[in-house]
Amino acid sequence: MRILALDYGDKRIGLAICDVTETATRVLPFIARRSDDQAAAAVTAVSAEEAAELIVVGLPLNMDGTEGAAAARARRFAARLASLGPIAVTMADERRTTVDAERMLLDLDATRARRRRQRDGVAAALLLQSLLEDRRAARGRATRGGGDIDE
Repeated sequence: MRILALDYGDKRIGLAICDVTETATRVLPFIARRSDDQAAAAVTAVSAEEAAELIVVGLPLNMDGTEGAAAARARRFAARLASLGPIAVTMADERRTTVDAERMLLDLDATRARRRRQRDGVAAALLLQSLLEDRRAARGRATRGGGDIDE
């Protein structure tokens, strides 16, 4: 299944997609967000162009697991996306993806400008990779006869 992951932000929306086998992820160009309507239309266009079958919006929970204002904004955006088209939309915990993305880019000696351009896409890729690992683990449990799979 081709899954499109989003790192929703006030200024930019980072994007990453996986291949149909759910083994490789690719960072896509970010979307400059001017409004939720504009951004939702742009995400819908990308999802159609990339033949995505599922859209995953990162849910920025607080470190204690509670939801704050950023999570509420991400939920509203996910609902807006879901209302636009036939592609299923879900949400996944994205705690620390932006911090981890920044750290990865620093480790690569990326300039400040490059980090700013790539951080959101890398964060979306980290979110997607985590989701794919969870899906593989769930399939493994099902193969061994234990646990339920939420698909």
